Amino acid sequence: MQRRKDAVKEGGARLRRAFQKGSCTKCADMDRIVQMKRNPIRPESVFKEIGNVKWSPADDAFVVHTEDGATFLLSPNSDEVVTFGVHIDKIKVPKPLRRRGVATKALAALCHVADKYYFRLEGGPVGWSNDPWREQFVGWLQRFGFARDSRFAATRLDDPSAFYVRRLPKPKHRSK
Repeated sequence: MQRRKDAVKEGGARLRRAFQKGSCTKCADMDRIVQMKRNPIRPESVFKEIGNVKWSPADDAFVVHTEDGATFLLSPNSDEVVTFGVHIDKIKVPKPLRRRGVATKALAALCHVADKYYFRLEGGPVGWSNDPWREQFVGWLQRFGFARDSRFAATRLDDPSAFYVRRLPKPKHRSK
């Protein structure tokens, strides 16, 4: 039992020394983390996994057209790195394609990419009181893991029923 404790202590000491020296050969995934820090993930390269990407200077956002026909207007919270979060300004589906799951597929793809690259999605305001689809739209967003964002007060909006939403990335599970 004592030898086992000594081995654990020695392993921890080796790991601390490796970090102090800047050598991370003993730390799992450290090469991947170091590489990610060297090569920041640019928003346009991430959005290309969802569809065709163009920058819109008029909207100050990326316009992403999915192959199914949905269009996103996405504003990253940083010009350089996508991991600071992305604000969904608009989800648009042409009338002939509505009620066919096109927006659902597109939002599922965006959520998958957000989980893959570990960034937060934000949206809103949503839930306007004069919107006849209010409950359905808010419920649809909740199915994807969006929740009311308490960081933004509803008093900033004209409609006290409206609110902002955000979705945090799902933690990555490691197989054992």
